[in-house]
Amino acid sequence: MAVRTSTGYEALIMGPNAFDTIFHNGCIEIRSGPQPVSADAAATGTLLARVTANGGAWTQGNAANGLRFARDGRFAMKLATQRWVIKGIASGVAGWFRLRRNGIDAGGESLILPRIDGAIALPDSPGEAQLFIPTLAMTPSTTIELPSWWFAKPE
Repeated sequence: MAVRTSTGYEALIMGPNAFDTIFHNGCIEIRSGPQPVSADAAATGTLLARVTANGGAWTQGNAANGLRFARDGRFAMKLATQRWVIKGIASGVAGWFRLRRNGIDAGGESLILPRIDGAIALPDSPGEAQLFIPTLAMTPSTTIELPSWWFAKPE
């Protein structure tokens, strides 16, 4: 599975917006099953966990526990001073993730909402993945700190 960016993200990044502005105080959702064919497509699978600041509860439209980013050249990364934690919501096997902004996004099909989807895998797994975590098994008691995260804008 490959990293996939939505039409909404592509439109915003071409204008006056930067990655860290687009996704400021957003979250990463971890879902079961196969990744959708497009980040414009509706979210599939069960919402198993979220990556938030300190693993705190996250609600769209509210800045509390939202993720913050830094930039360096064509790279966006987790803000070094912020602790990112995967906090489980349901039980299942992680299959893919969606980075979403802090705004209204019901998870349905959209050509205007900024999203980035990617695959999840265990460290040192063969194949292509964009998020590596020590276990794919998620439960409501799952708590995993992410020491680093980055995204590279294609050249």
